[in-house]
Order: sequence, then C-alpha cells, then structure tokens
Amino acid sequence: MADSPAHHPGDGGGGPAPPGGQHGDLQPVRRAPPCRSVPRARPLPPDRWAEGGDAHRAYAPFGLGPHRCVGEAFALTEATMALATLVGRWRLRPAPGVVVRPSRRAVLTPERLPMDVFAR
Repeated sequence: MADSPAHHPGDGGGGPAPPGGQHGDLQPVRRAPPCRSVPRARPLPPDRWAEGGDAHRAYAPFGLGPHRCVGEAFALTEATMALATLVGRWRLRPAPGVVVRPSRRAVLTPERLPMDVFAR
C-alpha cells in the first residue's frame, strides 16, 4: 500500500479526501518497477522464461531483499501446521475431469480446485 496526496476533493480512490489529505493505493503491480526485477521486461521476448533465466525470481510471495516480509517464517510455519492437520485426518484427490488453471491475481492460486475428500 502506498500513500499519495489528494490534490482535489474526492481524489481518494472514489471516496472523500480533503485537498492535502492522504489516500491509500492498493494496486501493487501499478507501482512496481518491472525493469529492475526482470531484465528486458517491456519487450516481453518469448525466451524470457527459458531455462537458465531468472524465472525462479518470478514468484516471490514474501518479497525480496531489504523489504522482505517479517512474517514469512510465521506464515510458512502456520501453513505447514494447517496442512499437516488436514492431511493427517483426510485424503484429498482432485475431482475427476477437472482442469486446473492458474488465476491472475497478486498471489498465485488455482482458478478453482474442486476436491474429493475421504476420511482416513
């Protein structure tokens, strides 16, 4: 989230904001400098994700470098414990005939992932 000054009344992303006040911006992609993170980002060459490239840096859910998320260890531990609790009690299988497609959001998730659940 980034703060920006409101220059006119109503500049607050559709809500009220007094002149000189602040409003939040929750569009992480809009403010990201793509040319710093991926070389040749603007022309989008087809070999950009070829083997041996920097594709391993394409997915960084907790950020990188000095701005890395301080809650990364906690989040990963919590996710591991939740998953261990689920798979200890249940067996999960993808529903038959389902094609899983990635969704286009800030975090990589499946578009839909129907599962069949069986007690252990």
